Amino acid sequence: MPEKPHAEPPGNPILRISAVRPGKVDFSDLRYHRSAQSSASYVVNRGDLLIVRYNGNARFVAACGMVRESVDGCVYPDKLIRVRIDPAQAFPEYIELAMLTPESRRQLEPFIKTAAGQHGISAKDLRRLCIRLPPLAEQCRIVARIEALFARTRRARTDLERVAPLSAAYRRSALEQAFSADVADCKIVPLGSLLAAIEAGKNMRCEERQPRAGENGIVKISAVTWGHFDPTAIKTAPNDVVLDPRSRIANGDFLVSRANTLELVGAPVIAQDVPANTFLSDKVLRLRFSEPVDRWVLWFLRSPAGRREIEARSSGNQLSMRNIGQGALRDIPVPMPAADVRAQTIAAIEGGEERVTVANRDATRSVALLDRLEQSILARAFRGELVHQDADEVSDVVPQVAADQDAPTTRRRKIRAVAA
Repeated sequence: MPEKPHAEPPGNPILRISAVRPGKVDFSDLRYHRSAQSSASYVVNRGDLLIVRYNGNARFVAACGMVRESVDGCVYPDKLIRVRIDPAQAFPEYIELAMLTPESRRQLEPFIKTAAGQHGISAKDLRRLCIRLPPLAEQCRIVARIEALFARTRRARTDLERVAPLSAAYRRSALEQAFSADVADCKIVPLGSLLAAIEAGKNMRCEERQPRAGENGIVKISAVTWGHFDPTAIKTAPNDVVLDPRSRIANGDFLVSRANTLELVGAPVIAQDVPANTFLSDKVLRLRFSEPVDRWVLWFLRSPAGRREIEARSSGNQLSMRNIGQGALRDIPVPMPAADVRAQTIAAIEGGEERVTVANRDATRSVALLDRLEQSILARAFRGELVHQDADEVSDVVPQVAADQDAPTTRRRKIRAVAA
């Protein structure tokens, strides 16, 4: 059969605001609109600089990225500002790197305003930014030197980013092997046979804030979702509601989320660092064991085999919210080898977990150090400390906004406009 022709996108491509991040413009996720402006004055081309004018996150306001690829007819939205650089005065790569420096951010911070949850900066205030502008040959050397150093940090960052997925794969493999069906003399028992009780809290409307001194807190689902108890994921119970003291959570309690997404429902933790007067909710259950097998059950429920049992028993028509009832939890089959085998297995799992945690923590710290190193490289480069600069030929510049902004040329001593 002949292939069906591909449907044309419904309108002109438009960049998303999220496409612009410091030093980057991403064309991989465009939106389309029939009424989008497609005239040359709004189309982005290679070499254009795009600057974030508005964003919900103040960190990304005034973020600048250079267009290194282009999509025919792609336009930019009104929450971005386009800057075109006069090639006789500056390289766009140089201006992009200059806007990534701590000094540029320091200049622009006072002009970032907040209104109705949005943070923004005006084109007029962007024109206040001053950038040191050496001769073109020197700009080229500075860009080349920075790019050479950044190539090293990017390689290091790429290697460090492999740590998290490798850690996840190691965890999965270790738990899969630990709870495989190949363990000799391993009994299979329902989880309910190991339990003395399953307990739940009340369903009530709470204030979405952490409790103050003297107030009661209700645990959120997110407190038990990510492999450890989060003592900040607590909401405030109404003052007029009397809570059963038996539902107060203590350190060492075994907690399970009753409701969550398919991938996270039934997530277990052993609570630590629990704030005073924190109580169960109707969506977080406490399992009380009749014998000390809580750590064994914890790791089993986190294993691929345990997750398969939980997900198979969860109910609900939507993947975004599934439930697992107390009866379904009790029916989960748990492998139970001899006590000494369980102890050895737990020791091996937790020893591996400790090594993985250290590796992930070190990788996170190293990425933070790379961020600081790149900022230091930029600061030194634009102070003239990476390549030789001739002080007599360096001037301050203000990058002007694109032609469609109709902004007057800024004039002041030793300042040159660099917009085309």
